[in-house]
Amino acid sequence: MELFELRTGLADATNKNDADALEVLRGRYQQLQLWTGDPCLPPGFNWEWLECNADKPPRVTELHLNGSGLNGTLVDFSGLNALQIIDLSNNSLSGKIPDFWGAFRNLKELNLANNNFSGPLPTSLVGNTKIKLNINGNNITEDNTNDGLNVKPIIIAVSVSSVIIFLLLVGWVVYACLRSQRCRAPPKVIIENNLEIPVRQQAGHIQQGANHAFTYEEIVKITCNFQTLIGKGGSGSVYYGCIGNGNEVAVKVLKDLQERRTKEFVAEVKFLMTVHHKNLVSFVGFCEEDVNMIILYEYMQNGSLTDLLSGKKTTVGPLTWKRQLQIALDIATGLEYIHSGC
Repeated sequence: MELFELRTGLADATNKNDADALEVLRGRYQQLQLWTGDPCLPPGFNWEWLECNADKPPRVTELHLNGSGLNGTLVDFSGLNALQIIDLSNNSLSGKIPDFWGAFRNLKELNLANNNFSGPLPTSLVGNTKIKLNINGNNITEDNTNDGLNVKPIIIAVSVSSVIIFLLLVGWVVYACLRSQRCRAPPKVIIENNLEIPVRQQAGHIQQGANHAFTYEEIVKITCNFQTLIGKGGSGSVYYGCIGNGNEVAVKVLKDLQERRTKEFVAEVKFLMTVHHKNLVSFVGFCEEDVNMIILYEYMQNGSLTDLLSGKKTTVGPLTWKRQLQIALDIATGLEYIHSGC
C-alpha cells in the first residue's frame, strides 16, 4: 500500500547560482554524475560531498571532494560564492590555481594539497590571511612579487635567522636543564597491538585501559591539525591520522557533547576496549579532555562500502554478486557478535 499526503508550503529549491555551478562540476567529472536531484534538499539528504546551510533558498557552504579521482584543469565554479570550506586534496588536478577563489568573501579553508597544480599562486590568494590555505604537494613556484621586490632573499634571511635563534634557545634549555639536574627520563611506554603510547594518568571518567588515552595535543599532531576529512555523520566527523609508529588511524570527533552524550561516550569507549572481532575495525584509543571527546579506530585504506557500491572506488573494480553476498554475511556476523557474542 502506498500512502500520499498533500502538504502546503514546499521548500524553495537550492540557490540557482549554486545549482548551476554544481551542474558545471557534474558535467566535467564523471564521478559526480551519479548525484542527481536537488543538491541540498530535503534537509538531511544533501549530496554526500557537500554541506548546505538553512537559508531559504539553501546555499552550499562546504565542498568535500578530497580523494575523488578528479584530474585535469578545474572548471569555473565561481557561482558557489557562499562556500566556507573547499577540500580538493589528494586528487590529480593540474594547471594553474584559479584566481576566483580569492573573491569568495566567506571562504575560510582551501585545501589543495597533493595535486599537480603548477605556476605562481594567484595574487588574490597571496597574503590573504582570511583563508587557511594548504598547497603542499604541488608544483607552485615563487614567482609572485611585491612592489617589484624579490622576496626570496628576505625569506632566506628570515629562515637563517630563525634557525640560529632556535639553536641558541635549544642550547640554553639544555644547559639550564643539566645545571639544575632536573632532566627527566622519557616516559615509559606500553607496547600493545604494535602501538607505542606514552603512559599517563587518566583524569577523566574512564579509568580502565589508560594506555589507550591520548591528549588533545597528540590528536592534533596525529591528524596534522585535522587536515584530511574522510567522513561525516550525525554524531561527528572522521579525519585521517597517522600515529608516530606509522600506523594509520581514523579519528572520530564527536559533536553535541551534552551530559547525556558524555555518558554515551564513556560507555562506548569502555565497550570498545572489550571488542575483538575480524569483521569489526579495531579500537585504537580515545581522547577525553575538557569538551573534546574523540575515538581512534583502525583505518581502512580502500574506502567505505558506500564508495564501492556506488562505483566511486574504480581502482578496486566492480563487486560481483557473490562478493556482495559475502560482505553482507560478514557484516551480519559482526553485528551478531556485538549484540550477543561479546
